[in-house]
Amino acid sequence: LSVHPVAAPEMGSILKLRAENIFQSNDLACLFQLDGDVDYLSTPASLTSMLGEVECATPSSRSGMSKLWLTIGGHHSGKSSESIMFEFLDHVSVTSMNPSSGPM
Repeated sequence: LSVHPVAAPEMGSILKLRAENIFQSNDLACLFQLDGDVDYLSTPASLTSMLGEVECATPSSRSGMSKLWLTIGGHHSGKSSESIMFEFLDHVSVTSMNPSSGPM
């Protein structure tokens, strides 16, 4: 199991995962568990190629390191045996731009 990117802001960033022996299911999901949390966060996932490429979006979460699994049913009981680490980043905001104007 691998993921790209390995870090992204919370809520809505698209992750591309590669997995072996995965098949399309209406219940395919990405399952996240932040360090120190007992609860899981789940988002729907879809198989985008027969080569095991899967996409899902990041859920709303606080920043920090998280374990990430693929799962059938969105529950921890159906999760893949292998997890990978993913980092939720703080939101990025632009505070200034230089130069502030230029040719159009």
